[in-house]
Amino acid sequence: MYDFNITSAYCRECKFIAQIFHKMKILINYFSITCMLLFSILSCTPDNPPPNPPASNTVTVSWQATINGVSYNYSDTYTGEGPTNSQGNNEGECLYNGLNLKLMKGGPFTAGDLVLITISNNVANNAALSVGTYNITQNSNFAMGVSVNNIPLGSTLYTNTNTNVTLNITECNQGVGLIKGSFSGVLGSSTGGTIPVSGQFEAYKNY
Repeated sequence: MYDFNITSAYCRECKFIAQIFHKMKILINYFSITCMLLFSILSCTPDNPPPNPPASNTVTVSWQATINGVSYNYSDTYTGEGPTNSQGNNEGECLYNGLNLKLMKGGPFTAGDLVLITISNNVANNAALSVGTYNITQNSNFAMGVSVNNIPLGSTLYTNTNTNVTLNITECNQGVGLIKGSFSGVLGSSTGGTIPVSGQFEAYKNY
């Protein structure tokens, strides 16, 4: 004879196990669908993808100067340690290496005047320029010279003259690599007198 109580309990247990497997199947299906949706979203290419980052940082430099009544100017975009245009109509430099500021316009491939302005810091401890005002004279820690077409027009080397130029550094940006400032005053000339000089610059610090 059959024990109906045992059979009934066995059936209830089988039904409970079947319900568990059914719920697990639903959860597995839901997880699979979710993974497929995520994969589809991540693998899609947007209609307007973001632009590629620049290959390298660039810095815009420039200088303007008036030397003995004649005005000159230069500008360029630097990448890395120097100008992007070494030939053509944009030859020149606007660089500062810690002790020397070099402002130049023109070159062998450019028609017109070749202009060169240099300011050197001759401080004994080789301290780099920082924001502040500096006085350039024959007896200071600075040397300055200007030339046009390789002809010196003014310099602190002419000791029989009264050189007096004010150099004003307004910004030294270590992150961007720029040093900004201006200068104004008179430089001794080879004729024994002085010539007026003035200008401003945004130079790239390549050190």
